[in-house]
Amino acid sequence: MDLTVRSNKFQTEKNEPRYLIQYNVFYFLISELWFLSSTARTTLELTTLS
Repeated sequence: MDLTVRSNKFQTEKNEPRYLIQYNVFYFLISELWFLSSTARTTLELTTLS
């Protein structure tokens, strides 16, 4: 039984490594910042044009 629990734990760790989760959060923050900056840039261009 202990062996099964340990192998299950190993499977989850192998499928979802901690660095992958950190990378997803990092990527999300970068894309969010990029989206905000591009939106601000578009707004700035629109205000400058008009």
